[in-house]
Amino acid sequence: MAADQFSLHGLPLLMRALEEYKKVLDIKAKVAGVVLSMFPPARDVEQRAKAERYVKAISDLCAAQKPAVRCLSAVISRDEAYRDSFERNEPLPFSGDPAHARLVDELEAVAHEVGLLGGAP
Repeated sequence: MAADQFSLHGLPLLMRALEEYKKVLDIKAKVAGVVLSMFPPARDVEQRAKAERYVKAISDLCAAQKPAVRCLSAVISRDEAYRDSFERNEPLPFSGDPAHARLVDELEAVAHEVGLLGGAP
């Protein structure tokens, strides 16, 4: 989710909806964690500072959920390359473009944090 006011208000609604689906579908699914995405780049100082304020609020809200939900420390930046790779049907890790290395590192950090990849990022 984005680090913004909409996510702050939407997280409890999302969690309630997921609990209802689990009951209706009789499944034992659980949320692996919340990933903050569309994070403003470092060069956008004002937007980045605003997002950082929401990180704390969203993290606190995740911890207050019953059961608590992990708010991942790895974030995904806002970057047109994600949308462009989707439109080209070419995942960023396979693009080979050195300009995408930072974005690929972000994706790998998320995968490591949720346990999809072993070892240190």
